[in-house]
Amino acid sequence: MNRLRPLFPARKSAILDFLLPRSNHARLLHHSREPRPIPAAEAPDDEITLDFGILIGMSQESSTAPDVKTFLTKIGRNMIQHESKFTDWKQLMGTTTQQLRVMGIEPARDRRYLIDWRERYRNGIEPTEYKRGRKIDGGERRRKMVRALRRIAERQEQRKKEEQAIIMGKL
Repeated sequence: MNRLRPLFPARKSAILDFLLPRSNHARLLHHSREPRPIPAAEAPDDEITLDFGILIGMSQESSTAPDVKTFLTKIGRNMIQHESKFTDWKQLMGTTTQQLRVMGIEPARDRRYLIDWRERYRNGIEPTEYKRGRKIDGGERRRKMVRALRRIAERQEQRKKEEQAIIMGKL
């Protein structure tokens, strides 16, 4: 038993270390890692430095999206309405989430969609529109309940019609 006693403090601190946040958690690494450059970026003069010192390679031309207007049109979801907020390609590709919010790109769903497509474009994926999903019958978790309530309401309506038909037939 005495031989195991020195192990307990080490195990206890290891457990506490696991529970405490560390600097290598994924959410804490976002600002310390460089984003991937756009595939066509080669020239050193095509780089932009963001507020937190990260260099991002920029490509101004591509066969599919030669300018900001074309890129925003191709990704769809009425993103073309934000074209006036971006002066050039570098600004579109180098703007942070907070800067997009200050520029007035609302709601957050639109900012996330734009940032997602920016990253996909850096990874070489051609811009196309992804339509927003629609909830049918209240979503997956509520579907059974919504459909059951609808059937109950339909049966009640049918009974009312039958009762009125019987009453009208007797008079």
